[in-house]
Amino acid sequence: MSTNNLSHPLTASLAPRPEKVGGDSFKRIVWVDIAKGLSVLLIVFGHVLTWAEYLTGQSEALRGFVTMLTPVRIPMFFFVSGLFAVGVLTGPRERVVHRVADLFKVFVLWSVITFLLEKTFFHRFPAVEKWTYDAALNALALPHLFTWFLWALAVFTLLGSVGVRHAPRITLFAAVAMLFALELIPTYLPGTHTVGGRGFYGNFLFFILPFYLPAAQQRISSLPPTGAAAMTGISYCLLLFIEPHFEGHWFQSALRIGATAIGVTSLLCIARLIESQRRVGHMMAALGRKTLPIYLTHFLIGMALMLMIDSAGLFGSPIGNTLLILAVTATCAFLGTFIEQVMPPSARDFLFVPNRRRKIV
Repeated sequence: MSTNNLSHPLTASLAPRPEKVGGDSFKRIVWVDIAKGLSVLLIVFGHVLTWAEYLTGQSEALRGFVTMLTPVRIPMFFFVSGLFAVGVLTGPRERVVHRVADLFKVFVLWSVITFLLEKTFFHRFPAVEKWTYDAALNALALPHLFTWFLWALAVFTLLGSVGVRHAPRITLFAAVAMLFALELIPTYLPGTHTVGGRGFYGNFLFFILPFYLPAAQQRISSLPPTGAAAMTGISYCLLLFIEPHFEGHWFQSALRIGATAIGVTSLLCIARLIESQRRVGHMMAALGRKTLPIYLTHFLIGMALMLMIDSAGLFGSPIGNTLLILAVTATCAFLGTFIEQVMPPSARDFLFVPNRRRKIV
């Protein structure tokens, strides 16, 4: 029998305590799925807005909204991913190997697919025009395409598994130190061309936090959602307002990290509020269970739709552009979910990370 040797006291305390559901030792929490769906919608929305600005040549009315949420939409995605990954990282090592291999396979596959299709059909976008085939090969080692997050998840899973098992305190310290020292990290390192310039190094902490906060789900569930969402949301906005006034001071990093943590908490509380609305909550939870296909397909779907809208001359007034951007965002989410559902299982496992619920005995 294969066993999990979690010898360190802190590591042992992080071992998952799953509930049995229909013979499977896994139970999804609805508001966590909603939070994941909310985060992928915000990410897709930000990309669609950027494409609209490329095509119209002007800043859209919703740019301020996206800028305000930039510090939290990616960290929340990694935090929720970490909640789901606890069982993998603290489980049998075979599960870690399978997970890392799947993530790297999908990262390489979709990096190649995206580059070829965008270079062929979507070369009008400024970010695509300058791509070369040499740059595409370099991007597999120094990822900066939108597939970087798969690369990051693979590396996070590998590093997190080793760190949580063998050096949990050092791993936590290193993750916090990287987040404080983002501006000092050389730009030629892998992942430095991502969100905020240092997206990879700034999100490792949020991915591993669930391992150090094993009661995070219960604590979020115990908060009064309306009051907690309001208080954390107000606090987040205040910290965003204050933080630029400390530019160049070490305290600025602390304010930025605090704002992100509070902002993530606020969005998680909003997810609980959405859960109480049965129809909307059900739809958002369904999206949360399909974040990978939505994310991986939205670039191709979204770019195609935006080019069609631009060719038809539909871009015009700020209100009209806003409605078009929202419509394209919703269409990307719907089509991404639909495409994954209608695929044969073999094609689904090839293009996306297989849903492995193996019992290794």
